[in-house]
Amino acid sequence: MNSYDEKIEREQRAERLVAARKNAGFRGPQPVSDKFGWNINSYKAHESGRNGFNPTRAQEYAKAFGVSLDWLLFGTGEMLSGESVSVDLDEIRDHVRAVARDIVNASNGRIPYDPDDFASAFVDLLDYRIEEPGAADNDQQNVVKFQMRRIAP
Repeated sequence: MNSYDEKIEREQRAERLVAARKNAGFRGPQPVSDKFGWNINSYKAHESGRNGFNPTRAQEYAKAFGVSLDWLLFGTGEMLSGESVSVDLDEIRDHVRAVARDIVNASNGRIPYDPDDFASAFVDLLDYRIEEPGAADNDQQNVVKFQMRRIAP
């Protein structure tokens, strides 16, 4: 394989790596690096296509993002491997709570809610959306269902 072909293959793998990361719900390289302990500069070089990655590293990426190794390396077959990507919902809830509190505190009184109540509502909404995957299909009905669930004992 000549250097031009190697460059094209490296760039195509990089595009698939970015797609895998996004599909797994990561907004950028930094959260990925933080979660999996990968060197941020190496990972960014892989995503940009500046550096290639070996099959062992590809296997780590495929497992972390829940994609097929064949798809990641060669672009063959289906993207998703059928394995689920593990998500720490408690960690996500903690982040949502912190952001919601920050929003209220930064509003200088324009959001007239207790920061903890506001944060709890956001977390309840997150849980509702996880448990009711079709919730976006009928917004009015789901507003009522969500509110009833929040006030039910």
